[in-house]
Amino acid sequence: MVLLAGYGEWILGSDDARPRASDFSLHHPIRTIRVEQDALRPKERPQIYQRILDNALPRLEGDPVSKQPDLETNSEMIPDEPKNDGKKSVLGRRSYIDDILITAESWDHLCNRVESLLDVCDEWNLSISVVKSFWGKDQVEYLEHKVSSHGLEANPKDLSALTDLPFPGSLRAMQSFLGSLNYYSKFMEGYAIYAAVLYELREVDFAAMNKPESRSRIRNLAVAVGDDLEGADEPAEADLRWIRAHKSVAKLKEKVATTPILRHFQPELQPVVVVYANGWAISAALMQGRDAVFHPVVFASRTLKSNELNYGIVEKEVLALLVLDLTRPWPGCSDPPVYKEC
Repeated sequence: MVLLAGYGEWILGSDDARPRASDFSLHHPIRTIRVEQDALRPKERPQIYQRILDNALPRLEGDPVSKQPDLETNSEMIPDEPKNDGKKSVLGRRSYIDDILITAESWDHLCNRVESLLDVCDEWNLSISVVKSFWGKDQVEYLEHKVSSHGLEANPKDLSALTDLPFPGSLRAMQSFLGSLNYYSKFMEGYAIYAAVLYELREVDFAAMNKPESRSRIRNLAVAVGDDLEGADEPAEADLRWIRAHKSVAKLKEKVATTPILRHFQPELQPVVVVYANGWAISAALMQGRDAVFHPVVFASRTLKSNELNYGIVEKEVLALLVLDLTRPWPGCSDPPVYKEC
């Protein structure tokens, strides 16, 4: 569901109702607000719009519909932060700026939730773009992701631009490659294990590697070492670093091409946690499944800090569990997770 802009104007920050060249318009769900340039920086407008939308839509189950505020007597320019007392979110709704996602377990339940949301939109004078909205879909695109009853999956625009990319030949190209992977990182198990190797490279390293004799030597050694990022001891340290870099880029491109669906957490299934740790990074995955076939629910990984590099393998695996954050409430889950070592 996509919202439209509101109507009317509300002059803020000045006693003079006439607009000035330094003023700009802010699209409020109820009215268009013209704010003086000194009163509000443009980069703050999306956050303010999100805050207004969170206040406009009901957040707590069983709450009465919020009444439209009296803008003539309200002297505050920005509504307060929405209160959150830890209760369950209403309507099974997720909203980001003007995009609202509503889900339900059955068709009747979905219709009731949509009706409740429409009542709130009517109360707050929020207009809905019917052309841009979709109703009763079993799969939708939301915030550049595909969301369905099966789970959450990536929705890349041009996957071949990454999978067919040659090894970056400069620091700027490597930074661009890593930046484009941020979107996919949540779908890749052990992302930090491979990305950390690439973040260590510097401009002087690329200058030395770009020599023809260096590239030829590294390619030959990469074939001899194999797929193990821990590497062999025979090559020189500089060569071993580049071998790891080439292997990491190849592995990341392989993972991008085969990103799995992150399944929805199901309380009736036994959760399983898989942890992994090496000399520079840790990784953890929460999985669920039946008959020894497990599907990922959440991936988490990060590089080790300087004071964590000397930890033992057990301490590192405990850190991996902390990164996964199993302390957050998983709906309806009463069985403790089973831990497995990768």
